[in-house]
Amino acid sequence: VPVWVMLKTDRNTVSHPKRHHWRRSKLQR
Repeated sequence: VPVWVMLKTDRNTVSHPKRHHWRRSKLQR
């Protein structure tokens, strides 16, 4: 996973760690 992805998801992780992962990946790709 790229660094910018980690930084971007890091703030979202606080809200919903289980959801943002696959949701973000699908939208980004």
